[in-house]
Amino acid sequence: EGEEEDDEEDEDVVAPQGATGRMVWSAEQHEQFVTAYNANKQLHGTVTTKQIFDLMSVHEIPGLTRDKVASHLQKYRKNMAAEAARGGEVAAAAGVAANAAGTLADTAEAAAAGAA
Repeated sequence: EGEEEDDEEDEDVVAPQGATGRMVWSAEQHEQFVTAYNANKQLHGTVTTKQIFDLMSVHEIPGLTRDKVASHLQKYRKNMAAEAARGGEVAAAAGVAANAAGTLADTAEAAAAGAA
């Protein structure tokens, strides 16, 4: 009997799905966010959560709050920084590959000249 009561108590403790209030951004909503971000960046040179929220509010997105825009802005900036860093890594890797290819070509050229 005691085990059954424990099971019932555990069910009460489990939070229902979606209880965190997490918003899943659709591609269209993200596009609106990026448009608002870019417009504010161009006009003001800097972007605030309030500016983006005010522009996005005209779209009447259900469940959109300033906090959710702030969270998305933080994630967006983090992803942009990571992408910029990857771009630098890709450029550096391309430079290393080009240098290695040039060294191989020089070596092959020297070997051909030595064989002749």
